Amino acid sequence: MSLTPPRALAAVKADELDAKKQIPSIAEQQSALPYHIAYVIDGVVQTVFHVEEKMAAILMSEPVVVQCAAPLDGGPDTDWTYNAQTGEFSKPAE
Repeated sequence: MSLTPPRALAAVKADELDAKKQIPSIAEQQSALPYHIAYVIDGVVQTVFHVEEKMAAILMSEPVVVQCAAPLDGGPDTDWTYNAQTGEFSKPAE
């Protein structure tokens, strides 16, 4: 079996993700999602995520994972920047 690597995150267009569809069952969703990402710790698969292309690109890009507060509680949201040296998030200028 050959795997198709996900496109770069910048190449995934918003209109590809916003298509209105009837919500299928969980089993149908998992089998229909084109990417399956296994999280392996110490040589053992801990969980497998069934994801769309954008999430596959994010997960496979070796992101920095940081625990934070929810956006409604003052935590960061999409497009904020993160300073790894200070551990602080910054809201983009409007």
